[in-house]
Amino acid sequence: MMLEPKYLGFLSAQFFASMTRGVLWGGTLLLYAAYAYGAGPQLLGGLATTASIVGIPITLSCGYLMDRFGRKTMMVPGFVFIALGLTFFACSARWHWSLASFVAGFLWIQGGHSVTSGSMQILGSDMAPAVARGRFFGFWRLVGEIGSLVSPALFALVADQIAYSAAFALFGLCALATAALLAFSVSETVGRGKLSVG
Repeated sequence: MMLEPKYLGFLSAQFFASMTRGVLWGGTLLLYAAYAYGAGPQLLGGLATTASIVGIPITLSCGYLMDRFGRKTMMVPGFVFIALGLTFFACSARWHWSLASFVAGFLWIQGGHSVTSGSMQILGSDMAPAVARGRFFGFWRLVGEIGSLVSPALFALVADQIAYSAAFALFGLCALATAALLAFSVSETVGRGKLSVG
């Protein structure tokens, strides 16, 4: 069943989403700030707290909008937004932009992350076959965990062997791949008679 095109598209999107998020969830951006800008505990804690505060209303609003207008109406732009933010970081690392540019880019990416937060799980719940929901969940999470496992190590390898700018650009491409797979390989599960929403 997992070899059907609709599931292959979704699982591929899940892999690239997990690759993108593995770097974001793992604290890599804050570690980069500490290394590249000498940011101390107060700034790092302030950034993390601000991102959490800003993310709460965004996530709540996007949940409503996904139920109202469809999953992909938030997910595709959200991952494109993350891709643009990571591209901004690639430019910032390449040309050594200021700490203020890092803060702006960090909040930009966290905003995109809040738009897509939990979205793959929602879409997976919609797509899970009624006869095998548990097995589908296990297989889907396996794919996601592999992406999350590979992500920080790959970022570190590319940053060490090439440059931080290349590492940020690579994960920007992962976010863009997620958006493209969701847009063109995964069918909408809400609206247009696909799923009844109260």
